[in-house]
Amino acid sequence: MRLFSLAHANDLFQRRELLKRKLERAAFVACISHWHREMYRKIAPADDTVYGIVRCGVDVQSWNPSPPIAASGLHLLTVGRLVEKKGIDSLIRAMTGHSDWSLTIAGDGPEGPRLQQLAHQCNAADRIEFLGTVNNQKVRELLKSCDVFVLPCRRDSAGDQDGIPVALMEAMACGVPVVSGDLPTIRELITNGTSGLLVNNPADLAALTGAIQTLADSSALRSTMGAAARADVEIEFALDANVTRLERLLERSISHKPAALAPADAIGMTSSRGYALISPCRDEAMYMRRTLESVTRQTVPPAIWVIVDDGSTDQTPQILADYAARFPYIRIVTRPNRGDRKLGGGVIDAFYSGYQTISPLDYDYICKLDLDLDLPKNYFETMMNRMEQNPRIGTCSGKPHFVHEGKTVSEMCGDENSVGMVKFYRTGCFEQIGGFLRELMWDGIDGHRCRMNGWIAVSWDDPDIRFIHLRPMGTSHKNWWTGRERHGIGQHFMGTSFIYMLASSLYRMTRPPRFAGGAAMMWGYIRASWDRRPQYGDAAFREFLHEYQWSCLLRGKTAATERLNRRQSTIWNRRCRVVDAARESLPNTVN
Repeated sequence: MRLFSLAHANDLFQRRELLKRKLERAAFVACISHWHREMYRKIAPADDTVYGIVRCGVDVQSWNPSPPIAASGLHLLTVGRLVEKKGIDSLIRAMTGHSDWSLTIAGDGPEGPRLQQLAHQCNAADRIEFLGTVNNQKVRELLKSCDVFVLPCRRDSAGDQDGIPVALMEAMACGVPVVSGDLPTIRELITNGTSGLLVNNPADLAALTGAIQTLADSSALRSTMGAAARADVEIEFALDANVTRLERLLERSISHKPAALAPADAIGMTSSRGYALISPCRDEAMYMRRTLESVTRQTVPPAIWVIVDDGSTDQTPQILADYAARFPYIRIVTRPNRGDRKLGGGVIDAFYSGYQTISPLDYDYICKLDLDLDLPKNYFETMMNRMEQNPRIGTCSGKPHFVHEGKTVSEMCGDENSVGMVKFYRTGCFEQIGGFLRELMWDGIDGHRCRMNGWIAVSWDDPDIRFIHLRPMGTSHKNWWTGRERHGIGQHFMGTSFIYMLASSLYRMTRPPRFAGGAAMMWGYIRASWDRRPQYGDAAFREFLHEYQWSCLLRGKTAATERLNRRQSTIWNRRCRVVDAARESLPNTVN
């Protein structure tokens, strides 16, 4: 009989041989974190159809935030088994010299007597209360009366470490700001600086006390961070959402088919894994063989790959003919030579010359792919896996890197959008936002339009989906300056504010080519403004963009994007309800 396995930290660190046997027998494995999944793969290799993510979630409705209680001093709380890896000894030592801090410790375990003795040694016993084992109701009461929840998790002397502690989830669900050790798994729960504070080495008392003091100094920060913590738990760690994930894994295991995760049919979220690639190209003979080879070696090949030859004058047509003869899913569309290689609107014109030759709704995913990339062999399979796991992702990508002076360097693209050279879209999302605009900044405007409609646009810099950009972003077909100047002109067209553009240009000056790239961007923006060049005419879009950009300047781009995605979830949920209502209104049919 094939089984399924729920995999936790104890399996990995305490019962490795038993875990290996369980993994090899399982039809699928529900992993509590991405970090655990990678560890399990090393023990028993398998893909994401076997290893799914199901969080050990909490019932957010039963852990409600409560208004802060005005009190003197700072009241800290920690809940958990009193074992070495919880790091409670570090928290007790951090109490030294802070007479206005008090601490409640709820939990029991073998470290209990030693920790009580340590409290006396630190002259803090009168400010530390050991409660022993308590029930859930008592934990709720404790969370309502504390200011900060602290759990300085770390590896113990045997290498054992926590998974994602439920006690942290419960505190965050109650809107309590948290401080924790910076473990790989806990980073999946806490966004450092936004929904909590992470301490790289909890044994470093200066770092631990500094994090706690940061929250002690600002009730406003505690309130803001607590609200963000609650929102993060609601999105990813809610019990009902993870029960649904587990149900889908069971259904997929029984049917041996990928499971749909939401109202899929009506809004373009099917999961039959048929994807179409469309590649505009012109004079790409220098790079295209590497792209062609990397795509034809994909673990999940495309259903169709339309390559639009936009008037090439080099060896591009011959190379394309060779590959089209060998791979039946490659289709060539030829456009006449228009005299120059035009980026922006010209590239999108070529894209649509290919797009119009297919029936887009025959495919679950659409990808605009350039022919100057070297992709890892599981690239498209990973994109589809991640989109199936999160039905709100409308477009996604990995991150581009390039070779500079013999070293591989990140192009430092933001996480808030898929990158332009390999735009991977759900077809439903692509159709809903109206596709690509035939102007410069088409690859920035699309991501913002995704968020306006409740979708998530994202890219990840994970090692297994990084790719090499053989002609780095912004280099143009002429030189660095021309490419970056064009980017500044595009930002003006999109409607980017002057202050945000200045900040972006200053940051870009720190990346190769240093100074010149950022200066060219700013010059292009200023020149376009001075010349009064036209801008994107959607007033609602510009208002949405400016609000987001100011939020990025005030909060940082990561926090601002997460905040916006949480807010826009109401649009997503409303669409889902409309789809469900439409389905229920359909008459029953007999086949």
